[in-house]
Amino acid sequence: MIGNASRPGAIALAALALALPLAGLGACNSARTESGPEPRESPATDAESAVSDTVPPADPGQALADAQGREPADAFAEHMAAVATGDAAAVWDTYGGTPSADYETWAAEWSAASEAYENSTVLEQRVVGEGRALVRVTYDMNSTEGAVGIVEPGEWWSIVIEDGLWKVAWLPRQ
Repeated sequence: MIGNASRPGAIALAALALALPLAGLGACNSARTESGPEPRESPATDAESAVSDTVPPADPGQALADAQGREPADAFAEHMAAVATGDAAAVWDTYGGTPSADYETWAAEWSAASEAYENSTVLEQRVVGEGRALVRVTYDMNSTEGAVGIVEPGEWWSIVIEDGLWKVAWLPRQ
């Protein structure tokens, strides 16, 4: 026996201590794939604090849907779908906000990088302010610079409203 594990009360506490984190894993695995469940909206979890202690909470006063009824998770999914086409113009159209470069420069750099995403999943979405949302995502990405695998707890991508529609922000990884 380890420590006080021979006492019934200690065993019950140990079982509870093991059950609580496992119960929380079910909430963290609420992911959205094309046929999966809707992403969660913002209750604090250990996964969130593990990603960043500075991630703002959801602002309940802000609408989740854009002018077409799309949510921030939809903007991320549309961006991933555009990247999968290999069409630089389609990817450019999924970005919102101020571009990091002019289209020709960006398109040449993006094409040269040959980024390919697989297994992308939105774990959570939250609107954090007027016209600004965050999505917590996982994915695998391969490019000419190497491979990156983002696993649970994921990473936050910034999504912004442009012309009434959610779009992936330039330099979206937060």
